[in-house]
Amino acid sequence: MVRLSIWQKIFSQLFPVRVCKHKDARLPYIELYYFRGQWQLATPRAMYSDGHRYRPLRIAFEQIKKQLPQVHDMLMLGTGLGSAAMILDKMGYHPTMVFVEMDETIIEWAKEVLPERQLEKLTMVAADAEVYMQDNTHQYDLIVVDVFINCTVPDFVTQKHFLTSCQKALRPEGIMVLNYIIEDKAHWQEAISNIKEVFPQTDINETGVNRIIISGSQKIQ
Repeated sequence: MVRLSIWQKIFSQLFPVRVCKHKDARLPYIELYYFRGQWQLATPRAMYSDGHRYRPLRIAFEQIKKQLPQVHDMLMLGTGLGSAAMILDKMGYHPTMVFVEMDETIIEWAKEVLPERQLEKLTMVAADAEVYMQDNTHQYDLIVVDVFINCTVPDFVTQKHFLTSCQKALRPEGIMVLNYIIEDKAHWQEAISNIKEVFPQTDINETGVNRIIISGSQKIQ
């Protein structure tokens, strides 16, 4: 059970307070922090969640804000602690959500830190995102792909077979959001070429090394 002492709550107003540490099969460790009212999920090189402050998804959801009233269900691949649910809730949107995450400890942490009203709209699945999409038969209004190992996007995320699975899982006016960090320019060029081949209607928002990719069957207004 994730619990905070009164001192941790006080100190968290000044600096991030580590609450838990977990050894991951793919990483040296993953840590759970609490900082100024928000839960953070961090690795040695990256942050995967920051509550409703998580910048990549705040940027993405603001860009598709006009479409959000039509989003009734959403698939999240790579969930962190559920920042997507927190940000949408803060914006006033409450779609039904399926969260797919490989690490069961992260799923348990998310269940403990997410508010009950958000958990009621959530189904959490412990699975590899690539394998999950191979077997998926459901369609969604919104798919968010936020899959990383540290700062690296796994190769499968930008391969055509996976992107095609995502495209088939979108309803006709659905939208895919993909968070990408550039580590190698040649790999990025191959990635965006594959994305645009599967999703000709694609917009890219640049923020530092992050690329927030918004794709759909129709042009995003």
